[in-house]
Amino acid sequence: MSFQSVLIPGIDSRCQHEGHPNALNNKKGPDPNQFVDSSFQACMCESPDLNHPKGSYCISRHAYERDGRLIIDYTVGGAFDVYENSSLAKVFP
Repeated sequence: MSFQSVLIPGIDSRCQHEGHPNALNNKKGPDPNQFVDSSFQACMCESPDLNHPKGSYCISRHAYERDGRLIIDYTVGGAFDVYENSSLAKVFP
């Protein structure tokens, strides 16, 4: 299956965390990085690695552009800078 355009909602490269990337942490309270801040309370979680996945996203962008296709990030207020950012109102007028 091949799409000419791919729309990605809710992607961001900013979050509040402690520790080194992929380090195991004991979460003890609300997580301000989630839509529902109680998502990961009282559990062992890894600190996010925000730089490593960015390289994979760059590869996908170049592959799509090479083929004349487009990936659009329509996250409101996001800090992710790999893909073109747009709003749903522009994508679906």
